[in-house]
Amino acid sequence: MKLAVPLLLLVSTGVFAQSAPQGRPGGAGFAEAKPVMLGMMEKSLPAMEETRSCIEGSGNSQDLNRCAAIMLEFQRQARASMGIPEGGPHGKKPPKPEDLKLEWSPQLKQQMLKDIDRSIEGTRAMVGCLKSSDSGDQMEACMEKTGLMKKR
Repeated sequence: MKLAVPLLLLVSTGVFAQSAPQGRPGGAGFAEAKPVMLGMMEKSLPAMEETRSCIEGSGNSQDLNRCAAIMLEFQRQARASMGIPEGGPHGKKPPKPEDLKLEWSPQLKQQMLKDIDRSIEGTRAMVGCLKSSDSGDQMEACMEKTGLMKKR
């Protein structure tokens, strides 16, 4: 479960990328997806910051599992509000808060803090890029400049 923790905290791009319309003929694509993605990313920041604060104050396994459950619940709510099935496009069921069995250690706590900080930074950068972009190409160029996306 230790390896799954960083992945569950990197929520913003995974949940939101699933909501973006893909290659619809004649559709606006980016213009349609932008407000939805922007709104959800802006909603995700408080959940990530709450999770970070919780992790920072954790001192045992029960605390750490409670902290991870904050993000899992946000992910569940975000998927539901966008009409994304629980298993996403690949049908893989996400873990439930009651299934978490994280074992607290100073190392795991520090790794989770590092991961959530990276997620918060990435989400803030994506919000900025979304706000300043009018097309998918502009969004990609902005993300490349932030270093969060590699050049094609």
